Amino acid sequence: MTKKTTTLIVSAGCILLALSGSLAEGASRNCLPSTLKSTLHKLKRFGKVQVISTYRRGARIAGTRRMSKHARCRAVDFHLRGNKRAAVRWLRRQRLEVITYGCAMSHIHIAIGSYKGHHCVSRIGRRIR
Repeated sequence: MTKKTTTLIVSAGCILLALSGSLAEGASRNCLPSTLKSTLHKLKRFGKVQVISTYRRGARIAGTRRMSKHARCRAVDFHLRGNKRAAVRWLRRQRLEVITYGCAMSHIHIAIGSYKGHHCVSRIGRRIR
């Protein structure tokens, strides 16, 4: 079995999970540090949390050559169906990197690492505020 075939099988398994309503492709929570797992669990009080992305091998920050925290499984992107505004206010008080997106992207990004704080990014990757 080649590496490409193995990747397709894993991806297909993740797609099946997404169709059954669990996790989206590339959204396994297994590798996440306990800080992020705990944060995701606490966010449930604001509504339904759907993790859409965690570890992505070789992931880069859009528009740069720098490695993304997703490449080290130190970041998670998710949708929150519920009181998103209250959830973001709560997240801003945590010791996390918090990124929200304008325009058509409605997910929230949280990560652990050197940067702490919140900023909003446009669809082309520029800070809005």
